Parts: sequence; C-alpha cells; structure tokens
Amino acid sequence: MAGADLCTDARTAYTQSRVDFRPGIVFSLKHRRFDHWTPQYLRYRLQAAIRATLRPEEPSLTPQAVRELDRRLTGDMAGVEWGSGNTTRFFARRTRHLTSFETDTSYYEWVGGTLRAEGLDNVDYRLIPHDFEGEDDEEEMHRNPVVVAADQFADGSLDYALIDSAPRGCLSRRIAPKIKPGGLLILDNANWYLPPPPTLRPVAPGSVAQVPGTPGSIVTHHECWPAFARLIADWTALWSSNGVQMTLVLIKPSA
Repeated sequence: MAGADLCTDARTAYTQSRVDFRPGIVFSLKHRRFDHWTPQYLRYRLQAAIRATLRPEEPSLTPQAVRELDRRLTGDMAGVEWGSGNTTRFFARRTRHLTSFETDTSYYEWVGGTLRAEGLDNVDYRLIPHDFEGEDDEEEMHRNPVVVAADQFADGSLDYALIDSAPRGCLSRRIAPKIKPGGLLILDNANWYLPPPPTLRPVAPGSVAQVPGTPGSIVTHHECWPAFARLIADWTALWSSNGVQMTLVLIKPSA
C-alpha cells in the first residue's frame, strides 16, 4: 500500500488540493492536480520506475531508507506493520517475527499467496477489512479495529514498526510507546504530515510546512499528529527523499 510527509507557498496550495487531512488521511483524486509535474519531477519518477523494475521485490520506500533498514534490522527482532506488500517479505526475511495488518481483501490474498509460495512462515498476517474513504470523525478512528489493534502490543515491546496505512496519525500516536528504546518507527510519505528538514533535497510533492492541527497549518484541528510530534520530539529522525516520496526512519532514544 502506498504510503508518506506533507514546503511552503506554492507547495502549500498544491497540498490543499491534493491531500485529504481527515483522520483517515487518504488521497482525493477528485481534486488531484498535476502542477508539480515538472521536467525535473518526471525525471525523478522515471528513476523510481526504473529502480522498481530492476528491483521488483524492494520495498516502496526511498532507497536510502531501504539501505538504512537493511543495516539496522537483525534476526532477533520482532515488529509490526500496517499496510503490507514488499515490506512484508523484506521484514520477514530479515527479522524473527512480523505481525502485518492489511485492510484490502484482494491485496491480502495476493500478499498471503506470495508469503506461502516463498515459505515465509514467521509472519502473523491479519486482515481487518475497512475502507476509510469519506470518514472524518477522529474519535471514531480511535475506536476503529485497525487502530485498536495496536493495543495488543505492550509498551516497549517492539523492535520496529512501519505505518503505511490509514489512519496514519492515529496509528503513529498509538504505536510510538510500543517501540523499544533504540527501536525503529518507519513512516512512508511522512512529509505529507510532518514538516521535513528545509535542507532536504530533492523536495517531494505534498510536503507540509506545519504539523496538521498546529498554528499555521491548513488543518485547524487534528489531535493525533500534534500529539505524535510531541512524542517523537527527542527521537533521532532520518529523513530521505527520491524526489517522488520521502521516508522517515525514527529511532527511539536508548534507555
């Protein structure tokens, strides 16, 4: 599943039309714009497409993030992901155990088939069918089974977690305390919701200048993203971009 960080001025106008900041945080195709499709952006997309063709089993994260995870993940680790796909096999091949949650039934069946075909039996793969399109009640999101699933993990029990599924804000806030000291929390397309470093290049479309729900944001109220930003204020943030997407790898401070 797709997954991601919501620059300033012109980019903010772009964000208003492209990104739906409801707690479900899904793309709005009805108002989708293409003013970011510059020659430079097309070159970045072409580069990403070529890489995906040459490395069809690589996770849909930035190359820098993939290298960082490959370096940090070890065979004794256990983690969780919301949003399955190539990341599922990536984690299963490198760690002791993975719990993976998927909301799309057909995708669940396809990924499950690949896991069985490759004999990857260290994945607890779970389907929670749900479509967040059109939902805008944040309190209801907190009670949704997709989010409540995080409660089964004890605080400080996970070596890593990937959030690549709606509702990202609610999930990120709920799962951060579950990460062990020194553990990893990975957010794809994090720039849609958290401001990336101003010096990070190349810039990716949809980047925000403020956290949703904070002063200056086009989203006047959002409980989870500001709370999450406070939770990770002292975490190490490893941002990376390929010009199409940004991935954020967060490292929780050691005890």
